[in-house]
Amino acid sequence: MQDSRVSLLGLIRKRIQTTMIGAIASAEKTDLGEEAFEMLRSEILDRGNAQIRYLEKDLDCYEVSYRKIYFIPLKKES
Repeated sequence: MQDSRVSLLGLIRKRIQTTMIGAIASAEKTDLGEEAFEMLRSEILDRGNAQIRYLEKDLDCYEVSYRKIYFIPLKKES
């Protein structure tokens, strides 16, 4: 069960980090000054990392288990 929690946390962490990097990439395309961009970048990363820490605490309240779901396509009758 612990392995499932660690795996889930890793997946969620990666999704949040991808969102943060996407926001930073979008900000880079704007005409912000260097100082304003660095402040915005720092704020995005600080908030994203704070959410990851909160998520870790939230997951401690749950039992997490991995369940593989198989999808078997059915043949359509003609």
